Amino acid sequence: MFKGLFLYPFNWAARSTRKAFWVAFVIQFLLTIVIGIASILALCTSGIFSVTPNNVTWAVSHITFLTWLIELILFILLVWIKLGLLGYAVRRLHDANYSGWWLWLIIIPFGWIIVVIFLLLL
Repeated sequence: MFKGLFLYPFNWAARSTRKAFWVAFVIQFLLTIVIGIASILALCTSGIFSVTPNNVTWAVSHITFLTWLIELILFILLVWIKLGLLGYAVRRLHDANYSGWWLWLIIIPFGWIIVVIFLLLL
């Protein structure tokens, strides 16, 4: 049901049901939390959280290559998941007979409320 979150993030022409969208939303929310925790744990092993404000440049320069690599992989995974949810949102809007361009409303104050209402319809 939610494989579109990972496999088809750029398939805008399909449709998705309300249940499929909200299941994908909850899954991406939980995965975002897990990725955030993994990122913090990766940074904890490098000792970046044990520095004083005077030693910040020292801490950043002493982060290992493995920590940078882990952070890069986690960032790419997070962006991929967010793009997958964007694809689901566009497909959900198509299913509710609205254009995917309505998602641009989230950049204005309180415009996200209108988008959520559209995602809940039908």
